[in-house]
Formats: sequence, structure tokens, C-alpha cells
Amino acid sequence: MTEFQTYITLNESFIDNLSEDKKKEFEFGLENKYIFPLNNGNYLVHLEYYNSFMSEVLKNDKDPYGIPNVNFSQIDSQDARWKEYTKQRISRGFDDSEIWNLDSTIAKFILPRLKEFKEIAWGTPGKLDYEFVQKGYSESEASIIANKAWEEILDKMIWAFEHYDDESYILAADSVKAHEEYVNKINKGLKLFAEWFCSLNY
Repeated sequence: MTEFQTYITLNESFIDNLSEDKKKEFEFGLENKYIFPLNNGNYLVHLEYYNSFMSEVLKNDKDPYGIPNVNFSQIDSQDARWKEYTKQRISRGFDDSEIWNLDSTIAKFILPRLKEFKEIAWGTPGKLDYEFVQKGYSESEASIIANKAWEEILDKMIWAFEHYDDESYILAADSVKAHEEYVNKINKGLKLFAEWFCSLNY
């Protein structure tokens, strides 16, 4: 990949619609040669700045087509590659921008579905009931306790995916310890997701 390929063309109107904070970030990028004005009024923007701008544009959890929880493209219709990426979405269901940060894309896909699963799924994984029966509880007692334990497990999974890309939460950590606790809590939720992955059905 050449250095030029790490830059993306953005329409002037895209910049006009940024928040004041992002516009200051844009001005900083101009001053420090991360963003370059083009003769046609557009801008050549370094990928890191582009991703930062798009994080604001897409913070309402809707894709560029206005559909929530279906498409997770990191570009909008002002992007120079819109037509090319639209063809990709039609032919295979996703475009290249979704795999720039595949972990984030997957987290965004899982989160709303995991929340809905918790709301409408019934029952608990059999091995949870069995675990409490083995501890001496009756079957009815084990079922009640297992149900509560399952809800707590799902809550931990949901929290992990909900905060996976929450930069404001990371920046709010006022100490190294607080940051480590935050990261550990996410990792714990992700490990639970892996452990109970085959139980996410009803």
C-alpha cells in the first residue's frame, strides 16, 4: 500500500456538517498536513481523521442508507468510493469499509441482537441448571438460580459489546487502575460470549 492510499477524498459539504469539535480537529489536520484541500473544493483526508469524522456521523447507529443494525459501512454517499462500495454491498452484502475495523463491525452487529435475545429468549442453558443441581439444590430451586445467573451472564456480555468502542468511557478513566478495570471488564464479557456461544439459542 502506498502512502497515498491511506488518504480518502471527502466532499466539502461533509466537512460543513461536522460538529464544532470535529471542525477544530479538521483545522488541526489541515495545519499539520493530514488533510489537503483539492482544486475541486473537496479534501484529501488521512484515514485516521476520516475514521474519527465517521464515528460522529454514524453515532446514531444507522448505516449510510438510514437502516439501523443491518449495514455497517464506514462511508456515506459523499465518499468518492460510494458507487464502487454500493456494488460491493449488492453483490456480497457488505463493502470493504466494514473490514477496516472488523472487530468493531462485529461488535456493532452482535450488540442489538444480543439485547433482543435477552428480552425474548426463554429458558436457560441446561448445563447451568445441572451445575446448581450438582451443588445440592432441587430442580425447581436450580432452575430459578440458573435463570438469574444466565441473566447476569448475558448482561456482562452486553456490557462488553456496548462499551467495546466507547472512547468517552476510556478517556473518563482517571487512573491506570481504572483503565485496566474497564479493559478487564470488557475482556471478561467477551470470554463469557465465547464460553456460552453455543447456548445462544432458544
